[in-house]
Amino acid sequence: MDRASEGAGGLGQGDHACLVCETEAERWGAVEEFARAGLERGERLLYVARAGDEGEAERRLLALDSAGGELIVAPAALAMAYAGGARFDPAERDAAWREQVRAAVGDGFTGLSVAADMAWFNEAGLELGQILDYEHRCTGVIEEMPAAALCLYDRNCFDDRTLARAGHAHPLCRGRGIAPSGMFVSRTMQIAAAGPGALRLSGEVDISNVPSLSSALRSTALGRAAVLLDLAALEFIDVAGMRAIQRTAQGLAAGGGELMVLSPRPLVARMITMMGMDGLVRTEQSI
Repeated sequence: MDRASEGAGGLGQGDHACLVCETEAERWGAVEEFARAGLERGERLLYVARAGDEGEAERRLLALDSAGGELIVAPAALAMAYAGGARFDPAERDAAWREQVRAAVGDGFTGLSVAADMAWFNEAGLELGQILDYEHRCTGVIEEMPAAALCLYDRNCFDDRTLARAGHAHPLCRGRGIAPSGMFVSRTMQIAAAGPGALRLSGEVDISNVPSLSSALRSTALGRAAVLLDLAALEFIDVAGMRAIQRTAQGLAAGGGELMVLSPRPLVARMITMMGMDGLVRTEQSI
C-alpha cells in the first residue's frame, strides 16, 4: 500500500518521501503529523530547520507529547555539516545518518525519523547532481535500517527542473498537482507519476495507447516549465508515440521550458536522434 496517500502520518520506517509544499500551513501541518506519528512509535525524531526557522519549529514541535519518543530540532547547517562554509559531502552524510540510526536504537528508541526542510540545499549552494546523490543515498539508508524520512520541498524555493528530478529520486512523492501512481495501465504500457512534473513510462508505446500518453503528457506539462520522462523501463516506442513526446517538448520550448528524458534505452535513444529531437530534449542518465 502507498502509505503516502494517507498523509504524512501514514509514513513509517522504510519510507523515504518527498512532499512538495505550496504554503507554510501545509509544510508545518505535514511536519507535525509526521512527528506525532513517529513519537507514538517510540522513535527519535529529528527536525532539520531552514535558517531562521528554528524558533518557530521549537514552538510548534517541542510541545508535542513524546509518548516514549524524543524530538530534536536542529538548524540545517549543523545537522548537515556545512556550518562555517564547510563543503557538504553526500558520502560523509550517508555514514553519519547510519551512525545516528544506530545511536537512536542503542539509546532505546525504536528507530530514527527525520523531517527536513530541503531549503537547506540552497543555503549550502548544492548543485543538482549533489542533491540527487544525497537523496539516493538516503533511500539506501532507509531501506537498510529502522528509519524514515520526510523531505519537504517548498515550491517557492526550487525551479521545476529541480523539483522534477528531486521528486523522482524519492520512492514516494506527493503534493498539489502530482497525480497518484498508476495513472494509466494498458496491456502493453504503464504510465506512472514519479514526482512533480515527472512521469515513468514502461512497456511498449504504440498507436493503441498513444492517446493516453498524449493526455498524460498534456496534464503533466500544464503550468510547468520542465517535465521529466523516465524511460529506463520503456522497451519500445513507435513514431506516433515519439511525435506525442515531440509535441510536448515543442510546447515547453516555446514557453522557455524543457523536456528532460531520463535513461532512454538504445532503441529509444536512436528514435530521438532519428526524429531530430536531440536539440529539443535534454537527455540525462539516472544517478
